Amino acid sequence: MTMSRGLVSNPPTRQRAHWTRRSLAGVRRVSPGCAPAGPTTHSLPRSILRLLRATIATLLTASLLAAPPAGAQDGPNATTTPAPPASVPGPGQMKNLAVITIDGEINAITSTSFKRRLDQAIDEGADGVVVEINSPGGEVGAFLEICSEIKKCPLYTIAWVNDTAYSGGAIIALSCDEMVLASNATLGDAAMIQLGIDLEKNQFGLLQMEPTEREKMIVPLITEVVDSAVQNGYDEVIVVGFVQLGVETWMIERKRDGKRFFLSEREYLDLFDREPPRGKLLVPSAQSVVSSQSEFHDDRLDAPTDVNPDPDFDADTWERATSGILGEGTKSELRSGHFSAQSSRPDFREANPDDFTYLGYATDGKSLLTLKEGQLRQFGFTPYDQAIDNDDQLKAYVGATNLARLDQTWSESLVGFMTQGF
Repeated sequence: MTMSRGLVSNPPTRQRAHWTRRSLAGVRRVSPGCAPAGPTTHSLPRSILRLLRATIATLLTASLLAAPPAGAQDGPNATTTPAPPASVPGPGQMKNLAVITIDGEINAITSTSFKRRLDQAIDEGADGVVVEINSPGGEVGAFLEICSEIKKCPLYTIAWVNDTAYSGGAIIALSCDEMVLASNATLGDAAMIQLGIDLEKNQFGLLQMEPTEREKMIVPLITEVVDSAVQNGYDEVIVVGFVQLGVETWMIERKRDGKRFFLSEREYLDLFDREPPRGKLLVPSAQSVVSSQSEFHDDRLDAPTDVNPDPDFDADTWERATSGILGEGTKSELRSGHFSAQSSRPDFREANPDDFTYLGYATDGKSLLTLKEGQLRQFGFTPYDQAIDNDDQLKAYVGATNLARLDQTWSESLVGFMTQGF
């Protein structure tokens, strides 16, 4: 299988991906209009070569940072993006599968590249998209833009955590329609930090954040993960534990369908009319530390989200579920309901305790939630009980006969490296 690997700037013509029965692993790619390397009869002076390299790097930076507008055509014969099908194929029905990789730190180049590759997958006839994640996180604005693109995508999306999804990587994984895991996959620890110049110490590093400032900055992250939980069937309370301390929960299972919920202390009292037990944890708590998996804050964090407020979201149920977990300032911001789907969380004041099975003391909130493969299954974040460690296993799971990998191009990686820290 071949896939064009040209520059982000629009070429005169566009080479389309060809869906074949082979993966791209081990296949040599030749860019459109380029012949394989061979002997030459002339050479250029080194000074000219250095000048050419510098010029190319400058042009690459300009072309990648000036992304083409949505719907732009790629030449005289280009066609518009086809309308989404009446029914979106799910797992087991995806004949043509596109795998978009997010590998390493997430920044503005990652976001621009992701949108380009997602548009390419839609335009070239993919039936579904897998977002393969192995990332320590990165810039808040960048990964929130990726989440927005995923939620607007007309195709069914699957996050493949292979093998770590920390911070922004975890939040991207939650935004997909479904999640599958590699062996020993890890997801979580989405602590927010702010980096900058400490004027007192005259050095670059972590900046101290006031509680009110932190609470204001964390609202978009809580809104994002709760919206993803509501859309994709995860528990709305436990996901807050990925981004904020103090999320103490107890896990129960509804007998009629096996759906699991994570109760706050107030909800536990509502349901069982007694104090919740505190003993051995289902997820052992570790001392909370700020690590390299934390995100950078940038101005795009304050931009409005693309999700539409839903008047049907039960604010009272949410209020009780987050009692003792979220601060009043955060809850005030969230009461307006920036959620794109209706919550199915029961009002446990009205529920019958005999309809539920108590499973254990889940989290004590003393550290940010970080879950391994087995714990992610136990907590209901994946419907599949087998690990997926390679493309063949992935194809078998989704029923694909054709798989195309859409990796970040070398030019995008180069610009990402060149603009690191700016």
